[in-house]
Amino acid sequence: MEELQIREQLDVPKEYRPSKQEALSRHEINIQFMSRGCVIRVGCKTIPFSSTEEAIAELQKYFENPYDMQESWYKQLI
Repeated sequence: MEELQIREQLDVPKEYRPSKQEALSRHEINIQFMSRGCVIRVGCKTIPFSSTEEAIAELQKYFENPYDMQESWYKQLI
């Protein structure tokens, strides 16, 4: 059975998952371009990138699925 079906049968409450727009609006995003690469600040976390192409690819992933990316970054940065 799928995890959701098992949770429903056991009457386990679903984990709250914000909408895409809600997740995007949680944190301000700042981009600072350097002589090589850039630094992206999402909320209070700062993430350096060695190339702007790498940064753009990560931002695109973030815009497509902000909640999962935020969770991934929390795990990496904590």
